[in-house]
Amino acid sequence: MKGKEKRMKKISDIVKEMILGILVSGICIALIGIIFVPEKIDFIIGLLLGMVIAILMIFSMNHSIEKALDYDEKGAQIQSIKGYILRMIFLIAGFVAVYFIGMWGVLAYFLGIMCMKAAAYLQPYTKKFLHH
Repeated sequence: MKGKEKRMKKISDIVKEMILGILVSGICIALIGIIFVPEKIDFIIGLLLGMVIAILMIFSMNHSIEKALDYDEKGAQIQSIKGYILRMIFLIAGFVAVYFIGMWGVLAYFLGIMCMKAAAYLQPYTKKFLHH
């Protein structure tokens, strides 16, 4: 059981690092949006919702990985697909919600989701920052 506990701790460290990366990149995007976007409130609401969904997706991926480790190959594949479907439901529900805000909200929501990608690139740096 020690090996499994060590894997889970490592995954949780990665989750923390990814969340920090999402927050840092989201703050940078928010600052740019506040300066250049005419519909500031719509932009910030869309961005925040995108960032929240991105963080939920990180937790969902972590949970899917932890569950998949308890199954054989076929069961792990099924668990991964279930997690993927849940993440896509989060993603689409967010797009539907921001659709009613307007164009800037939709754009900002997309940028908030993309913060997850930026967080993946920032992860080596957030790791150094969190575990120096």
